[in-house]
Amino acid sequence: MFAIKKPRKQEKARHGEGSILWRKSVAYVRFSLGPHGRQSFILQNCTLESDARARRAIMAQVVQILQSAARMSQVLPLLRKIAETNERAVWTATIGLANKIARGEAIPIPAHSMTVRELGELWTSGRLAQAYRAHVKVKLTAKEDRRTFEMYVYPVAGDLPVTEFTADHAEQIMRRIPPNRAQNTMRNVAVKIHRLFVLAVYPLRLLTANPLPLGFLPRPGTRKAKVCIYPSEDRKLLSNGDIPLIRRLFYGFLIREGMRFGEASALRWADLDLDHGTVRLDTNKTEDARTWALDAGVHRALLKWKDFCGRSGRLPQRVFDGLNLRYGAGVFRSDLARSGVNRAELFEENKNRQKVRLHDLRASFVTIAMAQGKNEAWICARTGHRSSAMVATYLRPARMLTEMRLGALTPLDEAIPEFQKLRIISQTRRAPNLPELTTSETSDGKVEWFGTGSK
Repeated sequence: MFAIKKPRKQEKARHGEGSILWRKSVAYVRFSLGPHGRQSFILQNCTLESDARARRAIMAQVVQILQSAARMSQVLPLLRKIAETNERAVWTATIGLANKIARGEAIPIPAHSMTVRELGELWTSGRLAQAYRAHVKVKLTAKEDRRTFEMYVYPVAGDLPVTEFTADHAEQIMRRIPPNRAQNTMRNVAVKIHRLFVLAVYPLRLLTANPLPLGFLPRPGTRKAKVCIYPSEDRKLLSNGDIPLIRRLFYGFLIREGMRFGEASALRWADLDLDHGTVRLDTNKTEDARTWALDAGVHRALLKWKDFCGRSGRLPQRVFDGLNLRYGAGVFRSDLARSGVNRAELFEENKNRQKVRLHDLRASFVTIAMAQGKNEAWICARTGHRSSAMVATYLRPARMLTEMRLGALTPLDEAIPEFQKLRIISQTRRAPNLPELTTSETSDGKVEWFGTGSK
């Protein structure tokens, strides 16, 4: 009689330790690897159950190391390396490599196993900057770059090995950009692809040369016409009580201080020195820390806003906490229209002009400041512009504003009606040096501050 050989059953292990499967005398180890989903690895030259268990334990250790350090994008090549050999010296070296990756000391993924998607995620996640601090800067626009890659690059070449990427793939990516997009959008996408493969050459050394030829980058497009919000339009917008107060305060802050949208939305109370009326930006797009004196009206408005926000008993960390401007440009245009601002050029769009955006409040700041006689150094201290040529692009609209004699912006605490009535109650008797404010002491020792126009 012949004995019937029963197939070996799958061995189930505890969560995170993987499981062993046998199919036709071939051993597999299966892991759930987060963003990579469930992955199976063939154990080469493995015939013994003890050998399979030993390799599974080593692989589980690698997974645990990288998972605890949030480095799971680099787990696949290390697990493949263990699965391909039964040499314990290789297993030990691989665990040592995993520990280095976890500490940010190495990114040793071989080119043949790294895909374009893995390279992109390595860059936009900031891990590449951590490992090569001397050569790679932290991506302050990582969210925007990630969205660009997901929209245009990954659908074409996401799963393609880096070594197989060619100029043909790049051209295919560029053809995905809708024809109605501006020339500068095409150039922006091309610049990001080019930079991605510059990093693949060095410091990663996955390639010996960039696969994108000279001349790949499209020429820059023509600049759109500059749009400026007039002081009278600013007053209409900020006095409209149908628009949430925090949104009007945000609009008024942008046009009076010249910050970028992202800088202002991330602004913390810790970044403000309201005793002396200054603001500092240590983290910004140009990585150039800057500090300047707040506009007096903005200073008074922020004092009142901070007091108002803290009356619930807990002051939020961010100045504009709770502000939701996911579709900022559309919301801004809608708020302008609701406030009776209907100047045609703000809402028209053609090849030389685009509809007004939130970013145009920053442009309005520069234009109005130049029309009021502020010099370039004063403007750049607030906007962070490094190029005189960039500031010079505002000369023409500033000259027009001067000729129109539209005047200056209304102080922020006067432009928003609620701030004219809001009283600040402080627990300290020491008031900041603001002669525009009057104070009076109450019976319980508190100091009430009254803004101009308060009732």
